[in-house]
Amino acid sequence: GSVGVGAEMSGESIGSEVSISSSVAGGGESGSKGDGKLAGIGLTFSRADGSGGLPVKRVKDDGPAAVEGSLRPGDVILSIDGVALEGLDQKAMTKAMMGGAGSVAVLEVL
Repeated sequence: GSVGVGAEMSGESIGSEVSISSSVAGGGESGSKGDGKLAGIGLTFSRADGSGGLPVKRVKDDGPAAVEGSLRPGDVILSIDGVALEGLDQKAMTKAMMGGAGSVAVLEVL
């Protein structure tokens, strides 16, 4: 899939937008219905710090986010595919970060 980075200019957002294509190579798991593979974007997060999002703790080597190349530890992810991350419980956050292999996640980055 394609990966792109561009500025988020609409609305009142002050962040930028990053698109990351997920990959099973980054460590997928079976979908709950067995109808395909789910894959993450290769990020781990620290606890919310009051910035309005979640700080990136680690970009997994060779994961989709590392391949895309623009995210670094300390960056703050405000939303994934329009779903605000701050205040989500672990289950909802995991659901927001997982998608079908090859799907593209759009992250709003502070």
